Amino acid sequence: MPFRCRAPQQDFYQVVTNAPGSNAWPIADVVFVLMPRAGLANGSTRDALAFFRWALREGQADAAVENYVALAPALVEQVEAYWGQFLK
Repeated sequence: MPFRCRAPQQDFYQVVTNAPGSNAWPIADVVFVLMPRAGLANGSTRDALAFFRWALREGQADAAVENYVALAPALVEQVEAYWGQFLK
């Protein structure tokens, strides 16, 4: 099956370089993860998703220690809702 990208408006598309504002960083770091939509029965996929869920819920405190900005709770909820809708 060929790879098909979803339209940016349907996901979490955002330009993260040269953000406006005097306190904005010129470059931000982003992580992209590709997961099979129908792979949750696979143990590896389940484990990977469990790790990302941990990172969003528990790991943000560790990120703050390293001076990374935590994700807003509303965004974490949005990401988890997206997983629930599209990953089976």
